[in-house]
Amino acid sequence: MSSPEPLDEDIEKDFARFRAAVPRQTRPVGAKNMEWHYYDSASMTKPSTAAADKSSPQALPLVCLHGTAGTAEVFFHQILSLNARGFRVISAQYPAYSSVDDWVEGFQFFLDALGLRRIHLLGNSLGGYLALWFVKQHGIGPTGGPGGIPARVQSLILCHAFHDTSVFAANSSCLSMLPYMPEFLSSKISSRQFSQRRSSSPHCRCHRFCRHSHGRALPR
Repeated sequence: MSSPEPLDEDIEKDFARFRAAVPRQTRPVGAKNMEWHYYDSASMTKPSTAAADKSSPQALPLVCLHGTAGTAEVFFHQILSLNARGFRVISAQYPAYSSVDDWVEGFQFFLDALGLRRIHLLGNSLGGYLALWFVKQHGIGPTGGPGGIPARVQSLILCHAFHDTSVFAANSSCLSMLPYMPEFLSSKISSRQFSQRRSSSPHCRCHRFCRHSHGRALPR
């Protein structure tokens, strides 16, 4: 395998290269044909020798789930850099579902539609929250599935994720206006709403609150 191509320091050039090489795809899933948009690094290269080796980490694709204020495009650097190292990376942009359980079912349909039996899963912010729910229902690891069979998720990576949404309801005085505010302003306002009574840092709590408020907030 050739050496990974270094990413340009100019983020705009990196993003333009990504958009030129990886098309956005759409896959309707489920009885209601909910549309999932995604980017798949498989469109850039042929499967590597490492991916054909079932014992290799590259054998399973990495599926990325964005946060509330993001889209599937936010993982373009991961797609470019990991693809150069032989990994298949899929960044999924999920539609709005009415409940967490509906989302979990929809994600399972999405994986089925792409023929992905097992995956590595990365979730950022709300994507991490949803990933945790998926793992809770479907297990994780080589023996984490029903009856001790391999689970759908081989490994889980979380970034700025959360597992408890009660803090959002407890600090909701500005919640109705937050979706209409620029994020820097909503961060400033919401940071004042959080006391020091929780163990996590104020910045982390504020980030969770703002990200959660910008769109697809799902019930606990």
